[in-house]
Amino acid sequence: MVQQQEYDNRHFMIFDVSELSQIDFNTVLETSEDTVRKSVDQTKTFVKWDGIIPSCVSNLTTKEGPYTYDEILQILNTPEWSTPITITTPYTFMVPPPLTNVTDIIVKINDSVGCETWVALSCGTYYGKEFEDFAIFLFQDSNIYLFEGQ
Repeated sequence: MVQQQEYDNRHFMIFDVSELSQIDFNTVLETSEDTVRKSVDQTKTFVKWDGIIPSCVSNLTTKEGPYTYDEILQILNTPEWSTPITITTPYTFMVPPPLTNVTDIIVKINDSVGCETWVALSCGTYYGKEFEDFAIFLFQDSNIYLFEGQ
């Protein structure tokens, strides 16, 4: 998990996509017009930077902000920026043919606010002990072990 202090100096500005061409991508943390996140209706976007506001951002006429990291997370979690997704559990997916005989895989999950999580899954034999809640503990050797409660 990323430490909050890493974002203490980070700022975010929301603006209309019609002004994207005015952004100097050498002065913000996004890389191009093609990689910015847009609102659900595709009319707004945002850029982020550390430190002093870049002049290309301060010159925008449709800007909203600047916002802190915590503030932008709240905004991006609204229906204007995130389409709710309902997943019925259990979620089943097919492992592609090159991996059909593999017993351990890692799945990358991206959520609606851009957070990514890596989950280790195993269909093989577990070694070790099992916690009462069946929690899985992953050692640095990338092997999966189960532990049982005392």
